[in-house]
Amino acid sequence: MRNSHTKITNICALVTTSFFLSACQSLTTASINSSNEYRMDRYNDIRSTSDYHECRKTAFNLDERASNETSKFLASAEHFEKCDRIVDNEPNLVGTNVRLKTIAMSVQNYIKGGDIDRARTMLDHFENVANGHDLYYPDSSSFKDSMTVLLNASADKSSLKLSQQNVRRKIKDEVRRTWYWKVN
Repeated sequence: MRNSHTKITNICALVTTSFFLSACQSLTTASINSSNEYRMDRYNDIRSTSDYHECRKTAFNLDERASNETSKFLASAEHFEKCDRIVDNEPNLVGTNVRLKTIAMSVQNYIKGGDIDRARTMLDHFENVANGHDLYYPDSSSFKDSMTVLLNASADKSSLKLSQQNVRRKIKDEVRRTWYWKVN
């Protein structure tokens, strides 16, 4: 009887040990590597976001110091463009609105600096990133419409199209004045 009791106890211990050992899983190198890759990706994302915000801060400082010097406006515009390139491959790292404002500053400063071709290129980039969205000035005029009118005023001389744009009255008046003096 004692022998059968010991056998039963040994069998129960063996079954219990097998059960617990089967529940354990060994860590594989693949899971450790994927965990490390995930951490590195998150670190790189945080670093890119931080670099982006520092770049914007520098670009705004350049913009404030530009005053009326075209070379400083161009330097600021190039810096804003550089900032956008930091997050170009990872657009979800910063909010779309923040990114659009960065690109918009680049467009405006290229215009102020006199580099109209680069301003047009950045406006096209703005439209691609915006995906149908727009920024609005305090008077509710459209950034996209305003820049389009300014950059394409000489190409499209239609008063009807100009009046339909959501652009500041001052810009419309200036474009019409330019058209008048080119003809008369």
